[in-house]
Amino acid sequence: MALPFPIKPPTITHSFILESNFPVLQGEVSKKKAATYLEKAVQLVDRRLEFVEKQILAEQAAHNCPFKKQTSSQTSLKWTAKKTDLIELLYALDVAGCFNSGNVSLNQIAVYLENVFSVNLSHFSRDFYEMRIRNNQTPFIDRLKTLLKKRMDNPKSPYG
Repeated sequence: MALPFPIKPPTITHSFILESNFPVLQGEVSKKKAATYLEKAVQLVDRRLEFVEKQILAEQAAHNCPFKKQTSSQTSLKWTAKKTDLIELLYALDVAGCFNSGNVSLNQIAVYLENVFSVNLSHFSRDFYEMRIRNNQTPFIDRLKTLLKKRMDNPKSPYG
């Protein structure tokens, strides 16, 4: 699994060191010591970058374990209601602790819903702030409740 951004170590060659005219590096011995020191420093940076990359991948795996990303060919459901409706549901599911007994972050739930419903929930926290100041803060959940009650009260419904 690759990181979403490339990690490339800096390129420092022996010729850079040997061709430099640093006053500290006068004499062949000093230049060789500096080249050896820099080569070891670059190797250390390479090892640290590999370590950090492994840590990031481990964190991603640990946090995304229950929410495996689906490819577009596997996704069969697409969210066709408004984006704010799904954001309303997202926050409701979060505060109710519906995933992993509440031991999951809001961002993880958002990523999961994005993948499941093939929708982009970018800036959901900004949208939520705007939803908080509207007259009816939960129109989607209110509508869901009304429709569900209506369906339960009418057992002869073609959908029940």
